[in-house]
This record gives sequence, structure tokens and C-alpha cells, in this order.
Amino acid sequence: MNQNQSTIPSFIQFREGENFDREFYIAHTTLKRFPLGVIMLILVGLAAYVVPGVILIVYFALRKQKISHGYAAITDKRVIYYEFNSHPAVNYQHMRSLHVEEITGMQFRIDHKFWRKSFWMRLQTDEVAMLVGARGYLSLLKGRGSTKILEPGPDSVEFIQVMSGEVAARKFAKV
Repeated sequence: MNQNQSTIPSFIQFREGENFDREFYIAHTTLKRFPLGVIMLILVGLAAYVVPGVILIVYFALRKQKISHGYAAITDKRVIYYEFNSHPAVNYQHMRSLHVEEITGMQFRIDHKFWRKSFWMRLQTDEVAMLVGARGYLSLLKGRGSTKILEPGPDSVEFIQVMSGEVAARKFAKV
């Protein structure tokens, strides 16, 4: 076993004979204390009453942020995406995986706009897809969509390069 395996959370179980290769920190929720919606809420609060506006500013400045962290780990058999949040009010764990040899295509997008950064990833097999960070407006209307926007992590570009090389090497080896 690799020494780096201790960095993988305990809720991820490796299969027998599966060797851990590498872990990438690829996404997280926003690190901004005052996103545009909060600023607008504060301005409306200030316009109505000064005291509630000041209370809102103090609350958002001092609160513990609920930041989710997304990681991708590559083993010799699977690509594992896992996300967790250690905030006491949230405290969730989420994991998805695909077999590396079954991945036939990928899409990645890292956007840097004036108000936000975003990370979006889709790994596709013949039968299923692993979708991370995407917002579906149609599913939002049905109440099943996620309003969470993931920002790119420090290893997101490197992960895209490694996965692109893995899939391309396998495709050309089959030809």
C-alpha cells in the first residue's frame, strides 16, 4: 500500500487488489464571505433598517463557512470522486466512482467570470456518466437540482491533464 492512502477518508473502501495511485483536490464551494446575493441582502437590510443591516454584516463576517471539498482519486482500476463537508451543521459525505477502462469520453470546464469561478466535470462510459458541479436549470424547477456551485481546486487542471492522457492512451491502444 502507498503511504498516501492515509489521506483518503475512511468512508472510501478499496476493492481487493486495487492500488491507490494519486489524489487530486479538484473543487470546493465558494470561499467568498460576501457573494452577490448576500451583498444585495445586506443593502436591502441597510435600506430598511440600519441595525439589522449591521447585524447581518457581523453575522456573515464572523460565521464559520460551510465549505465542501471535492477530491478525485485515481487507482489502477477506478476514478473516485468524493466530496465532504466537516462543518457541524452540514457534515456530509458523498462518493461516486467509475472504472477507468470503461471511460469513453470526458468534458471539463473551468470558468472564471467577474463574479464567480466554477468547475464542471463529466466522465462518460457507454452506460452511465459521472457529473460533478453542473447545475441543471430544468431539474431546479423540479426541485431536484443542486444550487451549489463548485469552484476549481488547486489540482483541477492537473487532474484534467492526467485523465485526458489516460483515456487517450487507452483509446489509441485499442486501435
